[in-house]
Amino acid sequence: MNEEKNKPVKRYVFDDISSEYYAEYEEPQVVRAEKEVPRQPAPPNPPEPQRTFVPKKEGPRFSIIDTFYFKPEEQAPAEPRAEFHSILNKLLELVQEVLFANTAALFWVNKERQLLAVAEKMTKASSFTKALRLPIGNDVISRIAVSGKPEIISEINPAAEIDVIPYYESPAGVKSLIGVPIFFRDEVIAVLVADSLTDEGFGRETVPLLGNFTRLFSAILRAITDKYDLAVVKNAFNSLKWLSNELLSKADVNSILTTIATAISDTIDAEFVSLVSQGELHSWAVTRIVKRSGAEYVEEGCKVSLSDTLSGRALRENRTLYMEDLSRVEEHRFNQSEPLAKGAFVAIPISGLGTCFGAITVESLTPAKFSSLEVDGMKQLVNLGALAAEVSQASQLLDKFVVFDRTTGTLNKRFFVERLEEEIGRVSDLGIKSALVLMGLDRVDDIRNRFSVEGVDYILTDIAETVRGWLKPYDAIGKVSAHSFGIILEGFSQHEALAWGEKFRKNLATKVYPIGTRNYMATISVAVLNIDSKNEPSELVITAQKVLQRAHTSGGNVVKIL
Repeated sequence: MNEEKNKPVKRYVFDDISSEYYAEYEEPQVVRAEKEVPRQPAPPNPPEPQRTFVPKKEGPRFSIIDTFYFKPEEQAPAEPRAEFHSILNKLLELVQEVLFANTAALFWVNKERQLLAVAEKMTKASSFTKALRLPIGNDVISRIAVSGKPEIISEINPAAEIDVIPYYESPAGVKSLIGVPIFFRDEVIAVLVADSLTDEGFGRETVPLLGNFTRLFSAILRAITDKYDLAVVKNAFNSLKWLSNELLSKADVNSILTTIATAISDTIDAEFVSLVSQGELHSWAVTRIVKRSGAEYVEEGCKVSLSDTLSGRALRENRTLYMEDLSRVEEHRFNQSEPLAKGAFVAIPISGLGTCFGAITVESLTPAKFSSLEVDGMKQLVNLGALAAEVSQASQLLDKFVVFDRTTGTLNKRFFVERLEEEIGRVSDLGIKSALVLMGLDRVDDIRNRFSVEGVDYILTDIAETVRGWLKPYDAIGKVSAHSFGIILEGFSQHEALAWGEKFRKNLATKVYPIGTRNYMATISVAVLNIDSKNEPSELVITAQKVLQRAHTSGGNVVKIL
């Protein structure tokens, strides 16, 4: 019995790859001591030797991290679209390597147009189609796109290869194929396909493997989409902020409309941005073009037909038009004399509450270039500009009937010039003396930087109130520019007006203005002219402004005479 126990035991180990060969070995015997030997104390651990780094030998290996790692010489794209295509390229490279595929490709699905668009491909075949779009038909890619179910074809009849596989221009010797749908927000948006040059190159176990790739792709697409949307919103917000600040300094409608076009061209990646507005004789024309491409385009001044063009339709119907591909549209953009164009086109009317000022058109040579979020951002910019244009127009209309300046309570420039014209007539008819005095605030930029616009308005209002106390009831004061007043001194000669201006200047130079927590001493410069019948009112004002500018240039706080 003991001999049987001590006999070596034979075991057979079969190779997992090839069962035709096996190995034989003897199991090692365990030797048990007959008597217990007392254990010796363990020797102290020897000092740990100093470790040195030995670089691992480079060899063939597979790592998903390496697949998505950008080498130092490969700069990761910052723009979300380019970043997505770069990651997609690496993903297909990974699919091709894992499945030993001849081709790995991804096709976008557009059910509305019944099209398959080639998103990206990794192929060893030279006959892969050069077409970017394929019609949805009866081939295997189309069936997956329509049904939303994966398909495996283990053996493909060479005679039917072109019918089964639509993305080769000529037979490529494909023997098997697998394709899976990719879902995004519960809708098939793409099909991932791989083919092989061997029969039964893919099995049922490949479907869950590709399913992992599709889930990875959906996660990447969701992340890139969120990142892209965030970038669009950020650009739109920055543009709205910039446009709001710019519109504060724009007084007329034309400059406001031009600023809108500039803001959109700085926000959207487009080759052409144009402004359509009313030109001379109330005819519609392209009045402003911002070009970022050397491609041929219409010229500024190009007439716009309202009845049979896309821009005209946007103006007539007062709604935004977005054409993803102009090559599929028979309408022209501006007029019938221009050639039919290609690419994406957006026309947004500039409409306020009751007025249409024109339209902004945005055009790209790439079809379907603009997302709905980008179009909404453009509309927000245009709506802000339209509101500013309507306010400016209403303000200009109001100025025609308003006599007094709203800030200082003095005559506005229009009515002051009319009053000056009356005074010239009185001087000519009655032979009386009169003088024109122009006084302007010195160092306006310094005051604005310290106390903002409100500080400037506060000082100007106080100066106007002080001047009224120095005038007779039949004299006049009006605001002729943003920071200067015109004064008509009836019965004053030029030298008498000079003395009056010098006295007023000295009186004002010692005055302290409490603004906020600080006190400020402001000064003025004064120009004095004699009123006669030789000059028109506008000419007198322009001449006086030149004299006043000389006074400001000389350092200010001085009275100048012509």
